[in-house]
Amino acid sequence: MILTDSHTHSFFSHDGKAPREDMARAAREKGLRRLYQTEHFDAYTDGGTKRIRYFEETIFSAPPLKDPPVELPLSIELGEMGEAPEESRELLSRHPYEFVLGALHHLRGEKGFLSRDYSSDGECRLLFERYLYELLIAAEETEYDSLAHMDYPLRYFYAKRGLLLRLEDYPEEVEAILGVLIKRGKALELNTAALRKGYPALMTGTVKRFREMGGKYVTVGSDAHAPVDLAAHFDEAERSLREAGFTHYAVYRKRKPVLIPLSGEETGLTGPKTE
Repeated sequence: MILTDSHTHSFFSHDGKAPREDMARAAREKGLRRLYQTEHFDAYTDGGTKRIRYFEETIFSAPPLKDPPVELPLSIELGEMGEAPEESRELLSRHPYEFVLGALHHLRGEKGFLSRDYSSDGECRLLFERYLYELLIAAEETEYDSLAHMDYPLRYFYAKRGLLLRLEDYPEEVEAILGVLIKRGKALELNTAALRKGYPALMTGTVKRFREMGGKYVTVGSDAHAPVDLAAHFDEAERSLREAGFTHYAVYRKRKPVLIPLSGEETGLTGPKTE
């Protein structure tokens, strides 16, 4: 039983569909205990200055939720991890973040995977090879706690061309990234949005390989941008974790991982924890 959604967005993200308070109430209704509202920080769009100001003036000037229905640890998603490292570090230094996702949604100099068209299967394969290379560099050099949706481009290759690629098709590249996570003590995210977007499987094989190589920490996120999608496909995520050999998933306190048993029993993590 997974009682924490570690990857969600509200109106404070450019693509969010609901207020933060609506997301929090929906999380409670779905039986969650905590919600990481990992709003997008895509500093590459302007060198970081405007985005830092946005976070300062918008998110941090907004009054905190009174009596939040679930725990709301302060969290963030650093998009395009390696493109504005100084701005990202500056923002992280300004506030006591408890959890930081690192993500890659587009390649340097390219459109985002969501917004571009794909002319051939060969183009998709070349782009994915570039993606894995850029993700490796970002995983090695940038600041984050969990690496988000490693399988991100695959959902769009499948949706737009019907091309079914898997992370397992690139074992050397994938294992290089997993090795970096393990060496640095970082988590791997199991992101369930792939199923919601129509891709036919979670990245169970990669999670299993992560475990075999010595990986300890897996976070689970729905990547929900609306209340209805919170904790979507978490039953499948739990099955994937168990199949891979994990008995716990990770949550974060003050940027440090805490393992939570899949049984749903928790100790030392109850009570309100808000921004």
